[in-house]
Amino acid sequence: MNATGTMTNGMLDQERILQLVAASSTGSPALKSVTSAACIRCFQMRQQRVQQPLPRAGTFCSSEAAQFLSCVNMETFKTCLQEYWTDSSSCITLRKFIENCPIPS
Repeated sequence: MNATGTMTNGMLDQERILQLVAASSTGSPALKSVTSAACIRCFQMRQQRVQQPLPRAGTFCSSEAAQFLSCVNMETFKTCLQEYWTDSSSCITLRKFIENCPIPS
């Protein structure tokens, strides 16, 4: 995320991330919309936890990017578009688990 300019000094750049999602040449417009919405939900969840600083393992290490990407993946999976969805028992079970599993803070 440092290389794309979406994270600077351990801080996520919400505007830059949403710009990159919108400008992406991969995925349908619907997928970009779902991904943007997932990003926004994850930013909002992070804002709710802003009083609790994330632990740092070292000067340049932050779990912020990993937590954000995990959140976006989970949120996108929960609202998976029909064109990408596999209606199998394992996918349904995983979706139910994710919907009932709070994102770690």
